[in-house]
Amino acid sequence: MKNGDLVKFCSSLKFADGEGDYDAQRYQLHAEISQLLAGTVESALIDSIINLVQEKALPNSNGRILREDILKRFGVTSERELYPALPEFEKLDNAIQRKQHRELLDHILRASTPIIIHSTGGVGKSVFARQIAYSLPLGSLGIVYDCFGGGRYRNRSEPRHRHRDALVQVANELAAHGLCDPLIALPTSLEDGIIRSFLARLRQAIKSLKEANGSAILVILIDAADNAEMAAKELGEPCFVHELLRESLPEGCRLVALCRTERIHLLQPSNTIPQLELKPFSEEETLIHLRRRFPQATDADGLEFHRLASGGNPRVQANALSLGFGTVTETLASLGPSGTTVQEQIEAQLASTILNVKEKFPADYQGHIDAICLSLANLPPFIPISVLATASEVEEATIKSFVADLGRPLWLSDASVQFRDEPTETWFREKFSATVDQIASYVTRLKPLAYVYSYVSEILPSLLLQAEKYDELIDLALSDDLLPKDNPIDERSVRVYRVSGRDL
Repeated sequence: MKNGDLVKFCSSLKFADGEGDYDAQRYQLHAEISQLLAGTVESALIDSIINLVQEKALPNSNGRILREDILKRFGVTSERELYPALPEFEKLDNAIQRKQHRELLDHILRASTPIIIHSTGGVGKSVFARQIAYSLPLGSLGIVYDCFGGGRYRNRSEPRHRHRDALVQVANELAAHGLCDPLIALPTSLEDGIIRSFLARLRQAIKSLKEANGSAILVILIDAADNAEMAAKELGEPCFVHELLRESLPEGCRLVALCRTERIHLLQPSNTIPQLELKPFSEEETLIHLRRRFPQATDADGLEFHRLASGGNPRVQANALSLGFGTVTETLASLGPSGTTVQEQIEAQLASTILNVKEKFPADYQGHIDAICLSLANLPPFIPISVLATASEVEEATIKSFVADLGRPLWLSDASVQFRDEPTETWFREKFSATVDQIASYVTRLKPLAYVYSYVSEILPSLLLQAEKYDELIDLALSDDLLPKDNPIDERSVRVYRVSGRDL
């Protein structure tokens, strides 16, 4: 080697001798991992990270440690584990800003405690929550957590009420904005550890926001908080909502829970939590809504529409406008001669819509409509159209025609279908409740699809339980039968779900 080459070689060397010994570096690694995880950091996890570094240092390795490599050591194998409860909101399309908007926003900005905003069904809490998040002062941030999830909140495979779902989702949305560390909940993480880690993320996020703008605030809005409490009670599990409402939040953070008026008690609020009502559309807002469909509608039309639609209930109005009548007069007539309760109007609209759809089909096919409605009411969301067709014993084309004809009450997403909102779901479940024998027939028809559709593999234990086929349920939990093929991730998830025995 020439002297010049030796000089270049030596000048390229850098000796980092300030890292401490093995124990010091292990302690530092423990501290850094603790910043990411909820709960206690096990020694086995630290050893796993150290082994990863040793493996990457071997000659046959490329020496690169990727983000995915580290996440795998934490047991994170998919993006969904970092964002376990993504919002399933409808797209906001030129929504009407409420007359109350400024008033309620001011309450939120001035609040020193959590706030509950409540209303009857159909008043527009979900839309309002997103409008609040978009209208915060400069530099502030609003995060809306969706407890309803397009109706999937009751699915055992997609819960939204647990701490490890809700708080991890919100924390990692904040992390995606670069405001705090990510949050990973291990299978062994307990609720108290998760909530402590979440509060630490809130403090980090607020500090980051205020560094850029001293007057900035962070607003966390929990939409359909009552649905989360209902699901938790049904499954016998803890719910994050009422526990978070009792926590002392960091200065600069606002917490808003939205729920139905008649379900406020489910949130177990303390006497110090203000309860503010989101009211139905005003007469002016109703007229704006009506004129979007009928630009020539008069002030008198607007007043009558407001009176008939439960005093300005946005959902009743939207359902009426979606029926496709050609004139204001026909639309008003569809609401009846006098106003009724919100629930009665929604039920009447749904019953009328189903009847109108039936009349479009020959008599021989009207039974198919009832079969589709029965399957919709008793199978968990989102239902693949092919699965719905098999369960209902109808053609897929009939399903698609039915969804198109029914219109707004159903939500078609990709190749799956689900109810658009909770009142619609409730009406279908009450109107088309299945018997034990009918559920058993679903099991028989759907079993062959379990190898193709992960959805079917996931719901079979629940259907077997409802069909009172307990022996089959136990056999299924202890076997590897009826698992999805050619999808190792879903196969593993369903297997773990069965072994957990949550349906037994």
